[in-house]
Amino acid sequence: MVRVNGVNHVAIVVNDMRQGLLLYRDILGLPVVSTTCLANTPGWQDEADSRALKATPRRLYNLDMGGGTLLTLVEIPSAVVVGRTSFAHELWPGDRPVTPLGGTDHVSMSVDSEADLIEIRERLIENGFDVGDVERLSVYPFWKQLRFHDPAGNDLEISTWDYDDPAWPARREQIERQSLLFQDPEPV
Repeated sequence: MVRVNGVNHVAIVVNDMRQGLLLYRDILGLPVVSTTCLANTPGWQDEADSRALKATPRRLYNLDMGGGTLLTLVEIPSAVVVGRTSFAHELWPGDRPVTPLGGTDHVSMSVDSEADLIEIRERLIENGFDVGDVERLSVYPFWKQLRFHDPAGNDLEISTWDYDDPAWPARREQIERQSLLFQDPEPV
Protein backbone atom coordinates (compact mmCIF):
# COMPACT_ATOMS: atom_id res chain seq x y z
CA MET A 1 0.00 0.00 0.00
CA VAL A 2 1.31 3.45 -0.90
CA ARG A 3 1.61 5.82 2.04
CA VAL A 4 2.68 9.39 2.67
CA ASN A 5 6.35 9.52 3.70
CA GLY A 6 6.85 13.08 4.91
CA VAL A 7 5.92 16.73 4.57
CA ASN A 8 6.73 18.29 1.20
CA HIS A 9 5.98 21.89 2.15
CA VAL A 10 3.91 24.08 4.42
CA ALA A 11 2.54 27.29 2.88
CA ILE A 12 2.10 30.30 5.17
CA VAL A 13 0.40 33.54 4.09
CA VAL A 14 2.27 36.74 4.87
CA ASN A 15 1.21 40.24 3.85
CA ASP A 16 4.75 41.61 3.69
CA MET A 17 7.53 39.41 2.31
CA ARG A 18 10.26 41.58 3.89
CA GLN A 19 8.77 41.05 7.37
CA GLY A 20 8.29 37.36 6.66
CA LEU A 21 11.92 36.99 5.59
CA LEU A 22 13.12 38.91 8.67
CA LEU A 23 11.64 36.15 10.80
CA TYR A 24 11.98 32.98 8.78
CA ARG A 25 15.30 33.67 7.00
CA ASP A 26 17.14 36.13 9.24
CA ILE A 27 16.05 35.04 12.74
CA LEU A 28 15.18 31.36 12.27
CA GLY A 29 17.95 30.75 9.72
CA LEU A 30 15.95 29.07 6.93
CA PRO A 31 17.77 29.62 3.61
CA VAL A 32 15.75 30.80 0.60
CA VAL A 33 16.00 28.17 -2.15
CA SER A 34 13.69 29.71 -4.76
CA THR A 35 11.60 32.81 -5.42
CA THR A 36 8.69 33.43 -7.74
CA CYS A 37 6.69 36.53 -8.58
CA LEU A 38 3.41 35.16 -9.88
CA ALA A 39 2.22 38.58 -11.08
CA ASN A 40 5.07 38.45 -13.63
CA THR A 41 4.58 34.81 -14.64
CA PRO A 42 3.27 34.44 -18.23
CA GLY A 43 -0.28 33.10 -18.22
CA TRP A 44 -0.87 33.76 -14.51
CA GLN A 45 -3.58 36.35 -15.14
CA ASP A 46 -5.35 34.00 -17.58
CA GLU A 47 -5.09 30.93 -15.38
CA ALA A 48 -6.19 32.54 -12.11
CA ASP A 49 -9.81 31.71 -11.49
CA SER A 50 -10.79 34.53 -9.15
CA ARG A 51 -10.69 38.30 -9.35
CA ALA A 52 -8.94 38.47 -6.00
CA LEU A 53 -6.06 36.36 -7.33
CA LYS A 54 -5.84 38.37 -10.57
CA ALA A 55 -5.82 41.70 -8.74
CA THR A 56 -3.30 40.79 -6.07
CA PRO A 57 0.40 40.69 -6.97
CA ARG A 58 1.97 37.66 -5.31
CA ARG A 59 5.38 36.35 -4.49
CA LEU A 60 6.23 32.85 -3.30
CA TYR A 61 9.50 32.21 -1.50
CA ASN A 62 10.54 28.66 -0.68
CA LEU A 63 12.76 28.23 2.36
CA ASP A 64 14.60 25.01 3.22
CA MET A 65 13.53 23.50 6.54
CA GLY A 66 15.81 20.47 6.08
CA GLY A 67 14.99 16.87 5.35
CA GLY A 68 13.40 17.77 2.02
CA THR A 69 10.70 19.96 3.60
CA LEU A 70 10.07 23.49 2.40
CA LEU A 71 8.33 26.41 4.07
CA THR A 72 6.59 28.45 1.39
CA LEU A 73 5.86 32.08 2.18
CA VAL A 74 2.94 33.28 0.07
CA GLU A 75 2.76 37.07 -0.03
CA ILE A 76 -0.77 38.46 -0.19
CA PRO A 77 -0.51 42.19 0.59
CA SER A 78 -4.25 42.55 1.20
CA ALA A 79 -4.39 39.67 3.69
CA VAL A 80 -5.50 40.58 7.20
CA VAL A 81 -4.93 38.92 10.56
CA VAL A 82 -8.17 37.17 11.47
CA GLY A 83 -7.43 36.98 15.17
CA ARG A 84 -7.50 33.24 15.77
CA THR A 85 -5.15 31.02 17.66
CA SER A 86 -4.56 27.49 18.81
CA PHE A 87 -6.83 24.97 20.48
CA ALA A 88 -4.36 25.48 23.34
CA HIS A 89 -4.79 29.26 23.12
CA GLU A 90 -3.68 29.85 26.69
CA LEU A 91 -0.19 28.68 25.76
CA TRP A 92 0.44 31.37 23.13
CA PRO A 93 1.22 35.02 23.87
CA GLY A 94 -1.78 37.35 23.54
CA ASP A 95 -5.49 36.68 23.86
CA ARG A 96 -7.26 35.32 20.79
CA PRO A 97 -10.08 32.82 20.24
CA VAL A 98 -9.77 29.17 19.21
CA THR A 99 -8.86 28.17 15.63
CA PRO A 100 -11.97 27.68 13.47
CA LEU A 101 -12.63 24.50 11.52
CA GLY A 102 -10.74 24.57 8.26
CA GLY A 103 -7.88 26.58 9.75
CA THR A 104 -4.40 25.33 10.50
CA ASP A 105 -3.83 25.41 14.22
CA HIS A 106 -0.08 26.06 14.25
CA VAL A 107 3.21 25.10 12.64
CA SER A 108 5.92 23.61 14.83
CA MET A 109 9.51 23.67 13.61
CA SER A 110 12.34 21.61 15.10
CA VAL A 111 15.69 22.48 16.63
CA ASP A 112 18.26 20.17 18.23
CA SER A 113 18.26 21.32 21.86
CA GLU A 114 16.94 23.57 24.59
CA ALA A 115 20.02 25.76 24.08
CA ASP A 116 18.85 26.35 20.49
CA LEU A 117 15.40 27.31 21.75
CA ILE A 118 16.93 29.81 24.16
CA GLU A 119 19.08 31.35 21.41
CA ILE A 120 16.10 31.71 19.05
CA ARG A 121 13.99 33.20 21.85
CA GLU A 122 16.66 35.84 22.49
CA ARG A 123 16.84 36.73 18.77
CA LEU A 124 13.04 37.00 18.57
CA ILE A 125 12.93 39.31 21.59
CA GLU A 126 15.76 41.45 20.17
CA ASN A 127 13.64 41.89 17.04
CA GLY A 128 10.49 42.92 18.93
CA PHE A 129 8.49 39.67 18.88
CA ASP A 130 6.11 38.79 21.73
CA VAL A 131 7.46 35.39 22.74
CA GLY A 132 6.44 32.90 25.39
CA ASP A 133 8.89 31.16 27.69
CA VAL A 134 10.71 27.95 26.80
CA GLU A 135 8.38 25.36 28.29
CA ARG A 136 8.66 21.72 29.23
CA LEU A 137 5.48 19.70 29.05
CA SER A 138 4.86 17.92 32.33
CA VAL A 139 4.16 14.60 30.61
CA TYR A 140 7.24 14.87 28.36
CA PRO A 141 9.98 16.82 30.18
CA PHE A 142 12.41 16.12 27.33
CA TRP A 143 10.06 17.84 24.83
CA LYS A 144 10.54 21.58 25.04
CA GLN A 145 8.89 24.31 23.07
CA LEU A 146 8.65 28.02 22.45
CA ARG A 147 5.52 29.78 21.10
CA PHE A 148 5.01 33.07 19.26
CA HIS A 149 3.21 34.67 16.30
CA ASP A 150 4.81 35.71 13.03
CA PRO A 151 4.25 39.27 11.71
CA ALA A 152 1.17 38.06 9.79
CA GLY A 153 -0.39 36.50 12.91
CA ASN A 154 0.41 32.84 12.14
CA ASP A 155 0.83 30.73 15.28
CA LEU A 156 4.31 29.23 15.44
CA GLU A 157 6.10 26.87 17.76
CA ILE A 158 9.73 25.83 17.87
CA SER A 159 10.15 22.41 19.48
CA THR A 160 12.90 20.00 20.43
CA TRP A 161 13.07 16.43 21.55
CA ASP A 162 16.07 17.23 23.73
CA TYR A 163 17.68 13.80 23.93
CA ASP A 164 20.67 15.29 25.75
CA ASP A 165 18.42 16.24 28.66
CA PRO A 166 19.29 14.09 31.70
CA ALA A 167 15.54 13.41 32.20
CA TRP A 168 15.25 11.60 28.85
CA PRO A 169 16.49 8.05 29.70
CA ALA A 170 14.28 7.74 32.80
CA ARG A 171 11.27 9.19 31.00
CA ARG A 172 11.85 6.89 28.04
CA GLU A 173 11.57 3.88 30.35
CA GLN A 174 8.43 5.33 31.95
CA ILE A 175 6.86 5.98 28.54
CA GLU A 176 7.52 2.43 27.44
CA ARG A 177 6.25 1.03 30.76
CA GLN A 178 3.11 3.18 31.07
CA SER A 179 2.39 3.91 27.41
CA LEU A 180 2.31 7.67 28.10
CA LEU A 181 2.11 8.49 24.40
CA PHE A 182 -1.09 6.48 23.97
CA GLN A 183 -3.56 7.69 26.59
CA ASP A 184 -6.86 8.08 24.72
CA PRO A 185 -9.39 5.99 26.73
CA GLU A 186 -11.55 5.68 23.59
CA PRO A 187 -9.05 5.23 20.74
CA VAL A 188 -10.38 5.52 17.21
